[in-house]
Amino acid sequence: MKFINENAWKYLSVKLPILGAFLMLVLIPALQWAVDFKVIPVEYHAYVTGGLMVVLSYIGKKLYQPSLHQIQSFAAVPSTDDNLKNLFSNFRKILGGSLTQAQVSKINDLLAGFKGEKSVSQNGINLLSSFEGCELAAYLCPAKVWTIGFGTTVYPSGVKVKKGDTCTPDQAKQFKAHDLKRFEKTVNDLVKVPLTQNQFDALVSLTYNIGTGAFEKSTLLKKLNVSDYQGAADQFTVWNKGGGKVLQGLVSRRAKERELFLK
Repeated sequence: MKFINENAWKYLSVKLPILGAFLMLVLIPALQWAVDFKVIPVEYHAYVTGGLMVVLSYIGKKLYQPSLHQIQSFAAVPSTDDNLKNLFSNFRKILGGSLTQAQVSKINDLLAGFKGEKSVSQNGINLLSSFEGCELAAYLCPAKVWTIGFGTTVYPSGVKVKKGDTCTPDQAKQFKAHDLKRFEKTVNDLVKVPLTQNQFDALVSLTYNIGTGAFEKSTLLKKLNVSDYQGAADQFTVWNKGGGKVLQGLVSRRAKERELFLK
């Protein structure tokens, strides 16, 4: 199913100019002539204007109905790859060219809103970024993969980070926000109870660090999904080891995540 099909575009591209021309060249001049020559008594001006607004509202509804129906239909079906491809293709048509990353992000946020999904707040991004070192020049990570910013290996555009790449601090945060989409989806999909924004941010930060598989199997998630919020909060401190040893950096990180979860 397409977001807005070709027939809808053709329909609107023909009907809207016709409506505009009718208003500008016929209806408005005719009304002005009627007023000037007092064809319509003054006491009836308000009734005529009100009636005109009703008629125009009806015409507008009929003209836009195809596209609104397409939007509602799209929102009601699963977000398959074909649907998303059609969606972004139509947004490119609307905007007359390729989409910027900021525009792609806004579209993704719109889709998340349709689904009732949460996304990490700027406060959450700032917290997570404080746990990760930020490198503004590309470097080889221990796995021999070119990395930049807060651990980004592939830019939002799909291009891999390469030797010699640089970025600004703000760009690094934008890359991180994009990387977080996968972990946001994990939390949205696995948590079955209501969450505040702070709780969601803390869980995404944890999942980003321990991995989606570990979060899915965690006691924290089991407690949370039976509405044991305090028990879930206490489980943050369990994840404080690296290589089998307690690491002070992880102890500090879990404490801050737990504090945010309970705020």
